Amino acid sequence: MPEPTPPGGCLPGDYTLTEIPDGFLIGRTVEQKGPDPWWEYFAIIPDRQEAVEHVTTMARAAGVSAWLFKDSRYELLVGRGS
Repeated sequence: MPEPTPPGGCLPGDYTLTEIPDGFLIGRTVEQKGPDPWWEYFAIIPDRQEAVEHVTTMARAAGVSAWLFKDSRYELLVGRGS
């Protein structure tokens, strides 16, 4: 069962993976500067499995979480410190 988004959403530094028409968009949350979450996006990977492997590897190396945005909510792929 997927873990819920933590209170307040993804934490700064966490990675996100979002499905888009061209594949999967990888982003990272940055410090919130208003009422909405803030992200920076930096890669599109066409294959879902490759995108998941890429984002979870980056999150583990950085000691942060990776989240999959699906059905209007975030599902935890890998937790901080994993």
